[in-house]
Amino acid sequence: MKKTWIAIALAAMLLTASCGGGEKVYIEGDTGDGFSAGTAPTATPVPTIAPDERDFRGMKWGMSLSDITHSEGNGYKTVAEGVIRYADLIVGGFESESEYTLEEGKLVQCVYYTTHFHNKTEDYIADYTGLQTKYTEKYGTPKYNEKKWGEGQTTSEDIAECAKALDEGRMMYRTGWECGNTRINLVLFKDTDAKVKIGIRYQPIDKNVSSDVAPIGQEDI
Repeated sequence: MKKTWIAIALAAMLLTASCGGGEKVYIEGDTGDGFSAGTAPTATPVPTIAPDERDFRGMKWGMSLSDITHSEGNGYKTVAEGVIRYADLIVGGFESESEYTLEEGKLVQCVYYTTHFHNKTEDYIADYTGLQTKYTEKYGTPKYNEKKWGEGQTTSEDIAECAKALDEGRMMYRTGWECGNTRINLVLFKDTDAKVKIGIRYQPIDKNVSSDVAPIGQEDI
């Protein structure tokens, strides 16, 4: 299917090459560091950043590759210059992958995107809405929350029409927050590989600023 304007716009944000298998790493739970226990995980998380120093999850902007791998483990693949990917994660209850981007050897972006499957597109919308609620509970009122329709498309609030438009790549859902030095973007979209996905992107608002950190707790999101 021909790439839509939405997929093209999102391509730079969410890379979609496939990864191999492995045991899952659960980025949620009650272990205190945001990770639940797992057996022989792809990554073995180690809490290395104190809660009052974190910018998001257990991470801090400007971390080196060795800092990241010390925290997340060595089970990653290098997918582009300065970009590493972890596969077989569970984030917010969904099968996911993550990508860390480094510039000049320093962490500047982290993206999670879901890989789970539903037969009905409406179910992806329900998943997105559930995550949106969790993020709002954690980060507060979003700076924006919208359905982004393609140019010339007829907008609708009907769930069936929205699902149809989403599945055809004619619209996407997106919500954004800012917390301390971190910008969080949550999106639901039809990707260039013809799959509907939820994407979660973390970026520093200002690489030179170190102010309030993300709230402590619910480190899986």
